[in-house]
Amino acid sequence: MTDATPSEADELPREAAILDHAARLFYERGYGTVGMRTIAEVVGVRASSLYHYFASKTDLLYQICLGVARDFIDELLPILSGPEPYAERMADFLRRHIELRWQRRHWISTAQQELRALAPDQAAEVAGLLRAYQRSVQAFIEQGAASGAFQVADPRLAGIALLDMVNGVNSWYRPAGARSLEEIATAYSGLAVYNLLGARRAGPPDAESSRAS
Repeated sequence: MTDATPSEADELPREAAILDHAARLFYERGYGTVGMRTIAEVVGVRASSLYHYFASKTDLLYQICLGVARDFIDELLPILSGPEPYAERMADFLRRHIELRWQRRHWISTAQQELRALAPDQAAEVAGLLRAYQRSVQAFIEQGAASGAFQVADPRLAGIALLDMVNGVNSWYRPAGARSLEEIATAYSGLAVYNLLGARRAGPPDAESSRAS
């Protein structure tokens, strides 16, 4: 182990590593059974050094929950604001959503299971971010429906159903399975966009249009 004071250049990488190790430990062993000393040992620092980054175990959990919620907002919602057609934007968004959820599965599972361990104001902040993410998806579906790109009667319910559908992949996907995560993400996004949301698939121009041109 090392007890050296990290340089400013090392601050963010080390902090991110601590959060990742903590999320995995909380996921595998349970938040209540993992102490700061155990986290420090896994990270490879003295327990006293760990407090240079995080004031307490609760602070660690808060940053994990907050971080994963912000990741989805910052990395994925901009896709919905792009210039592409509605169906393409939603398909890309859903593929990335599924992939990011798998990459961050330990963080997500920890946030879902241990949110109650946070202070009420902290839990409310995290829950607010998650609701904002869901509402942004619902608003995008509503805009797409208004434009005719999606055929849904209830955009709010469609948004809930869509997120429930793609969020479920983590519960059964295994890397050793017959399909890769990329293949599953592509298949799910197609089902969601063209079946659940009723978008029309782009096809070749009809014969009349071809003759006219």
